[in-house]
Amino acid sequence: MPEVLAVAAVDPLDAEARRRASNILSRIASKYAGRVALSSRVSGSIVTSLSEAEMVGTESRYYSSVLVVVASRRTARLVYDIGVSSERPVIIAFVEGSGALAEAVDAYSALRSQGVPVARPLPYPSGEEQLTAYMELVATLSRIYGSSLLVIGGIPSWLASPQLPLSELRRLLDLMILQLDLNDLVSRFEESLAAGEASRLREMLKARGVEVEGEVDKALTLSFVLEKLALDNRSSAIALNCREVSERLGDDGHLAASLLLESDSIPVVCDTDVVAAATAALFAASVRLATAQPVEESVKGVEFEVYSAPLSVLHRPRVVERGGVVTVEGELRPYTEVYLARLDPREAVLHICGCSVVEASYKPRLRLTLSGCSCVYELGGRYQTILFGREALAIAEKLSELLGLRLRKAGSTDTD
Repeated sequence: MPEVLAVAAVDPLDAEARRRASNILSRIASKYAGRVALSSRVSGSIVTSLSEAEMVGTESRYYSSVLVVVASRRTARLVYDIGVSSERPVIIAFVEGSGALAEAVDAYSALRSQGVPVARPLPYPSGEEQLTAYMELVATLSRIYGSSLLVIGGIPSWLASPQLPLSELRRLLDLMILQLDLNDLVSRFEESLAAGEASRLREMLKARGVEVEGEVDKALTLSFVLEKLALDNRSSAIALNCREVSERLGDDGHLAASLLLESDSIPVVCDTDVVAAATAALFAASVRLATAQPVEESVKGVEFEVYSAPLSVLHRPRVVERGGVVTVEGELRPYTEVYLARLDPREAVLHICGCSVVEASYKPRLRLTLSGCSCVYELGGRYQTILFGREALAIAEKLSELLGLRLRKAGSTDTD
């Protein structure tokens, strides 16, 4: 199903603008075929009245975003009404040569003042590359909207702040929070272990050139079970009480988390940290990432123990069992720029800060020492999302616009 509803806002007395808008909508629908749909409620997907704007706004709720092409002057109110009634992120593109920049700016400012998620207006066609970037991020949001965040196990007793912001996450990301009884996971695990699912997954990994050493059947079986649960429940992320799982099954899910992130872009986080899981879900389809917990700080920087990272961040990855602990090893690829990210759903803020990789080692999990990451105190939480690569910041900025979040960069002022 298409993810974006595209319409144009046109002054009803401007016949030339209608013709221009029709051509542009056809071009957009062709370029993004399968991802963009035109309105079935208004003629030609061109909005010329407030009643049509309301109809389009209602229609757009079946999509992940609405694209409004501002094709003429005297259309700001039309764009505003579409945005207010849509309940979805709004992307505004103003047609170059139409003199409609003021309309786009007026509507954008008014929508932001009402708290409507709206991206900064872009010129069309010269801003087509920016539009493509937004389209790709809308595809990410479409994976999350209506999906579930799967919570497995209880809240750890050692947490200082055990109250989970479930209602805020539901509102912000339009997802369901599904809580699975640990006994259900255990029964599925035992059935799959007896069925020999581990041997099949082992052969699949070997076929991909991944070495598998030691007694890893429990870890591989848990990987199979968590993937099946995630796909059956259309989960975009999993928050796991790893200690409870380890006590019951003999494995804490580290391998499963890495394989789910690699194969399905579904992050798994320990300590039932639903905020960390939701944060990682926002970026998982767009950026290579890891979920990790800060464990030490020294003159070198802050040391993070990685719980999950896709195999693709490692050179020649291998699965190894050492002293009863199953881990994924390999040489970290040369990333020079990384970012820490964490949502604050209660304040509608996305925290982010840049760091540098100083050192990578195994103890026995992969540990990354990051310099310039004292912002970990500002971000809070148990787990952080580590984003690899310079493009992560630009993606964070666009995601913040589409979700109506404030982007707060550590050590700087808010980006609204």
